[in-house]
Amino acid sequence: MASRVILSATLIDDAPAARVHEWAALAHDLERGLDELGLSPTWTVGLDDTAVVVSPAEGEPARVQRDELAPLFAEYLEVIEQLATGGDDAYSRADALDMAKKATHDRGGRIVKRALRGLGGDLEIARRVFSLALALCHDTSTLRAHAALHPPTEAPVS
Repeated sequence: MASRVILSATLIDDAPAARVHEWAALAHDLERGLDELGLSPTWTVGLDDTAVVVSPAEGEPARVQRDELAPLFAEYLEVIEQLATGGDDAYSRADALDMAKKATHDRGGRIVKRALRGLGGDLEIARRVFSLALALCHDTSTLRAHAALHPPTEAPVS
């Protein structure tokens, strides 16, 4: 049986198509990670006023407090913006920025992993949940660094 990650209907009801597409891609990535671990849960992921909520088909939901993730979201988005904007020294800074992005992602993953302890998974699963949570809490659909998640709007020029 394959894993399923369902986005709460309240999230997608009025969301722009680009955001829904990005969320679906991130949810699919999370499903693949769960399958690779041999887990096959069905999780519903949503937001409330204070937390990112991951609800298993059976059992108690896990809650990751948004205020605990907020500083890491801000840091991660800042690094992504710096990577995307470049500048004269972009090439020399790219490795350092990429390492900063990974370190922030890992710190966020550790927070998520503690919250998901009862649901299983490893740090990589928690990092994927962090990515999904970031996209749910902030509109990342227009970031150039996430362009791979979005279908091209026109044919590539050769």
